[in-house]
Amino acid sequence: MNELPPLGLAPKWVWQGKRITEIIEAMNRYITADLEIPIRWVEEYNELVAEIKTEEGE
Repeated sequence: MNELPPLGLAPKWVWQGKRITEIIEAMNRYITADLEIPIRWVEEYNELVAEIKTEEGE
């Protein structure tokens, strides 16, 4: 019988992309509610975008 190997880890770029989408969606909810966006969200978004750009340049 052919058994498939266990599921491994999702590539880093997959979860980074999902996290960026989550941050954008959260920011949009705060904007819609006329709330201030936590600085930490903006910082994390910028860090992830910079990291992805660096990885693409390699």
